[in-house]
Amino acid sequence: MRILTSEQIRNCDSYTISQGITSYALMEKAGELCTAEILRTLGNPKPGSVVFVVFCGPGNNGGDGYVIARLLAKKGFETEIVHVGGASLTEDCRLNRDKCIKEGLSFSEINDCGIFDLPVCIIDSIFGSGINRPVENDYLKAVRRINTMKKAYVISVDMPSGLYSEHNMPANAEAVACDTLLKIHAPVLNLMLPQYQCFFNEIRILDIGLIEPPDLFSVKNFQYFLCSGKLVSGLIRPRPRAAHKGVFGHAFIVAGGKGKVGAAVLSAKACLRSGVGLLTVFAPKSAVNIIHSALPEAMLQTSDEDEIIKGKSSIENYSSIGFGPGCGTEKETQSYLKQLIQNSQVPMVIDADGINILAENKTWLAFLKPNTILTPHPGEFFRLSGVKEVGINQIERASELAQRHSIIIVLKGARTAICLPDSRVFFNPTGNPGMAKGGSGDALTGLITGLLAQGYKPADASIIAVYLHGLAGDIAAQKFTEYAMITSDLISQIPEAFAMLHSGFNLTDLQEGV
Repeated sequence: MRILTSEQIRNCDSYTISQGITSYALMEKAGELCTAEILRTLGNPKPGSVVFVVFCGPGNNGGDGYVIARLLAKKGFETEIVHVGGASLTEDCRLNRDKCIKEGLSFSEINDCGIFDLPVCIIDSIFGSGINRPVENDYLKAVRRINTMKKAYVISVDMPSGLYSEHNMPANAEAVACDTLLKIHAPVLNLMLPQYQCFFNEIRILDIGLIEPPDLFSVKNFQYFLCSGKLVSGLIRPRPRAAHKGVFGHAFIVAGGKGKVGAAVLSAKACLRSGVGLLTVFAPKSAVNIIHSALPEAMLQTSDEDEIIKGKSSIENYSSIGFGPGCGTEKETQSYLKQLIQNSQVPMVIDADGINILAENKTWLAFLKPNTILTPHPGEFFRLSGVKEVGINQIERASELAQRHSIIIVLKGARTAICLPDSRVFFNPTGNPGMAKGGSGDALTGLITGLLAQGYKPADASIIAVYLHGLAGDIAAQKFTEYAMITSDLISQIPEAFAMLHSGFNLTDLQEGV
């Protein structure tokens, strides 16, 4: 799924109108689809079981809200409208407001709304996706009123009102915090960024029939996409009936320095769950008994030292290399990584301490083989790039580095961004806060390394592994809760995640929305 800018969505709207579909008809269609989705979200309630309070702005987003209010009232639901923003309305918004007045719908003031004995559902239809400055005056008053109605279920239409669609929001800016966001036509970039995740719990994309101009995606810098289960399942190759272990590659994972042998175990376990044929782990001598007992399926090479990664490895027989989980950043370990970078001819993943080593030796970036994969979390990326702010600037910097060095940067987070050297950025929809625990990134490194060993292209391996990793985390969260799940639980659910993808799974089968 393509992630569009607000301007591109407006262009789609204008082009659709130029093809003979009126803006009023589009508004009616949006209202109809939103109304159906609102009722489905609430479990198809019966009239008399819930009251709807619809906040309508003066623009076309407010017009959508008036259509929704009118349709809900026609279905027998008690519906109250709160108009926000004065008397200057767009033409279509005014027409739909007048229809609501004519049909006798109830209007109230901002501070007087939502006082009912029944459960309340708020429909936020104040602003769409074009806002680029903080809300103020009555708009701010309405946003605050919605956010203080704690027991109400809040559904925003197109964007949570007050949320920017492309630009970085000031830290003190306010926006509606909704339970469900009904996004018209396509997601926009800010919905993918970690700092905006607190403004919604789920996104649902509604297709109202906008027609995309033929030249819409000829813009040189168009680059953002959202992964889907259909995309990922299409990338996973069938396993030949007559295959043997050599067909599926031999992965080599370097991990587990002093006090962090668990990182090696987690990474290796996830690698083994990827479908790889063979796995060898390189770890300090002190890890031998732990790894042999925890990973009977893996082979082992040992470091020259008891506690640190040091020495030389014969790497010509491996199909892929993963480096970094728990490795430490000692000088000897840095030398080992430098040797791998210089001598390896197979795809490579660098994670964790491997990225910290690169941050101390930035000139090494120029010597990475094309399509080498780096998997930093925000702190590691800050050390590597100098960009601390989590947001658009960070995504743009990661994409710039990926293009400059012809590498892939998997920027981990609430919506992990996979930045490819051809400028495309794929955001991942799977995953949950229960995965924000030690070892989760180690598991991802193992998955990617295992897929690379099987011959998947680095871009495909990254997309598959990130989606699969998050999906396994979602399954684990359902079984163990986000609070109690641990990374071992996630790894144990990788088989079920694979099974879901093979069965034509859609993400909404597990959790609603994107």
